[in-house]
Amino acid sequence: AKVPLLEQPDFVVEGQQSDFDVKNGVQMVRDLGFYDELEELFVEESRTFYLKEGSSLFEGDKLQTLPKYIEIAQKLLNYNNSLVGKYFNSGSTKLKIKYALEECLVKRFMGRILGTNVADDSSGANQFYALLDKSDQTLHTLYNLFNKINAKDELYNAVTLWGKARGEAFVSESNPIPSLLSLHKKLCNITEIIQNKGIIKIVLETVLNEGGGNKVPQALAKQFDETLRGKNTTATAKSTDSLDALFVLFTFVVNKDTFGMHYRSLLGRRLLKEDSESLDVERSVLSKLKGECGAHYTSKLEGMYNDIELSADLGVHYAEYCKNTQAGGVVEFEPKILTTGYWQQPPQHDLHLPQSLLDHMKHYNDYYTTKYKGRRVVWQHSLGQIVIKAIFPVKNSDSKPKIYQFALSQLMGLILYQFNPVDDEEPPRELTLPMLTAATNIPEDEVIRCLLSLSKSKDKQQRVLLHHKNDTSTQRDRKNPITPEDTFTVNTSYKSNKMRVKIPMMSSRMEHNAKLAEEEEQISEAIMRDRNHAIDAAIVRLLKTRKVIKHHALLAELMSSGVLKFSFQPQDVKKRIESLIEREYIERDANDRNTYKYLA
Repeated sequence: AKVPLLEQPDFVVEGQQSDFDVKNGVQMVRDLGFYDELEELFVEESRTFYLKEGSSLFEGDKLQTLPKYIEIAQKLLNYNNSLVGKYFNSGSTKLKIKYALEECLVKRFMGRILGTNVADDSSGANQFYALLDKSDQTLHTLYNLFNKINAKDELYNAVTLWGKARGEAFVSESNPIPSLLSLHKKLCNITEIIQNKGIIKIVLETVLNEGGGNKVPQALAKQFDETLRGKNTTATAKSTDSLDALFVLFTFVVNKDTFGMHYRSLLGRRLLKEDSESLDVERSVLSKLKGECGAHYTSKLEGMYNDIELSADLGVHYAEYCKNTQAGGVVEFEPKILTTGYWQQPPQHDLHLPQSLLDHMKHYNDYYTTKYKGRRVVWQHSLGQIVIKAIFPVKNSDSKPKIYQFALSQLMGLILYQFNPVDDEEPPRELTLPMLTAATNIPEDEVIRCLLSLSKSKDKQQRVLLHHKNDTSTQRDRKNPITPEDTFTVNTSYKSNKMRVKIPMMSSRMEHNAKLAEEEEQISEAIMRDRNHAIDAAIVRLLKTRKVIKHHALLAELMSSGVLKFSFQPQDVKKRIESLIEREYIERDANDRNTYKYLA
């Protein structure tokens, strides 16, 4: 018959006090020589009870949330451990009850806790995922429970799946970097609790390189650009912290060449527009990139910084040269010398420039080619920046005219220059799109972008040009906001609170997207060329050392060496091998087509 002692689990769970003298009862059974039978019955009854109790808490009339279940399970384990130690005074019984409860409350329901065997994923898995998103003391309790039943690997696998699921969702966002930074921060907190930092590497290497791994490197380069321009930060300290977090993501990116190409393009814009928050911070990023990827990876970036510094020094010497040769004039001329190969080259335009600017260009060209024999100067007008002094007379007043300085692109400055009257007697000029295109030789789509930038300010008083639409035109639509019949004039009522006004280049969303797509295509082509060269160089270096190597050994060496800073497939290597054979850098062994020889 069941003795009252075996009903103690009910009393424990209900939190009631037993009138039965448990300790004396246990001692009485021990004295009678039936302790082993009592222990066996007690353990089995406890197992049955807690299996039922666990099911009830998960899906029965006592249904609890996952955090509450974990809390109850831990309390029951602690309470029973204390209870058995107090009344049974047996290490064997204490251990058996411990194992029984851990199995019944944790191990049997492990799949439900982790959400890995729940048909409705929104119930179990989402509760576990919500627990990870919170990553508080409850997660620490769960880790201790799984550690007791030697199930840490199952917990680690579930956390890894959570991280990958979250990361894959984030990567699909238009700008995934802020969400990925948040994911990394959460992973750091979670892995600190469950004591497995290796999960961070597994998750981020998978997520950041999903689907060929080109989207994240590109977005990461843009995020670096915004941070280095101080767009998302208010202080250098915050900027440095943000850059450190971004750099952590960079270390997990496989296609570092894609990042490098986009970073170089954006760096060029920052340097030429003097748009960086701090050159010291820029240099620190360069140093970290060099430490992570080597000197070859950052050689072009370092060359770009050197070009800007040398241009500044050269500008000082050129100013002295102008004084000595009595050259110069009303135009302040500060060229930047960009080494071919370091900077991405934009399309060149043979523009119609003002004579004063042409004179300065010729004078500087003579100076530079005399100083550096054998070098040639090619002017990149689309990269140039210009400051134009604008004088607006005050109507019906004896007051002094208002003077502003417009900082804009060289192409916009050239368009604006066409409205400059020859003398005070000339009436205000009315110019059309065809007239401006013919006068400057700037491509029409670029002229449209310049005119939109100069005439589309939200504040009408701050529109440098006024757009007079020809309402009879049938050609106007979203693709053609400016028709050939439209005219433009200078806004003589222009007003601004600033003396120096920066006018950015703008465009319609459609034009912007088209331009971005064109830039992306050019960068993608450059990346593929660089990758082909990198694979070629790696194969030739390897064969130059080995002289003879088998195909599988060549692939293994390329994959393990880490020389190539991007992901590649065996067929990519095969294509480059065929190209090297055609160009007679290497050859196949006459008796074994899978063996290659180096040709000196």
